[in-house]
Amino acid sequence: LTRLLSRRLTKPILALDQAFIQATNGDMNVRVSLQTNDEIQRAGSNFNKMMDYINTLTYDDPVTQLPNLAVLERETGKIVDSEGTLSNEKYTIFLVTINGFDRINELLGYSYGNGVLKKVGMHFKELFHLKGNVYKGRAEDFLIVCESMPYKHAMFLATEILNAPEIIKKQLNGKVTFDLSIGIDFVHFNQNRSL
Repeated sequence: LTRLLSRRLTKPILALDQAFIQATNGDMNVRVSLQTNDEIQRAGSNFNKMMDYINTLTYDDPVTQLPNLAVLERETGKIVDSEGTLSNEKYTIFLVTINGFDRINELLGYSYGNGVLKKVGMHFKELFHLKGNVYKGRAEDFLIVCESMPYKHAMFLATEILNAPEIIKKQLNGKVTFDLSIGIDFVHFNQNRSL
């Protein structure tokens, strides 16, 4: 019983310690979720706030070298002119998530997981060269923002995105298997619709 209680009490502390180690090693997307209702949970919450603040100070994801969400937010602000009027621009936005990424980190380690993120980011950057901007989102997410395109072309690119795991698996000598989820939004900014 003492061991069980001790393990239960130290688990949140170890999770917070691991998050600090990941952040120290450059993972600016690490966050903790602790359900303890005590000082440790408050420390976890403050850790998350600190990491969010640090992310606003940096503009490139340290692992993928892609622009991060702070850059996207800054660039999105340019859509609104000085009078507060939205431009009349159309975009196609892809949100891509690596499914089961936590499993990769658990089984093969954070360094290997970072390698996967880097390969995925490089692949998307090559795929969308001259077609759009690739941003590193939180954790295992990527956002790709393109000028408006026909639905058929967006579906073609979505298929290319979903084929990325097979290409990356070969680059990593077949050591890891993963798949992707994708969401696509066709956005038209005009005076009647805000971001």
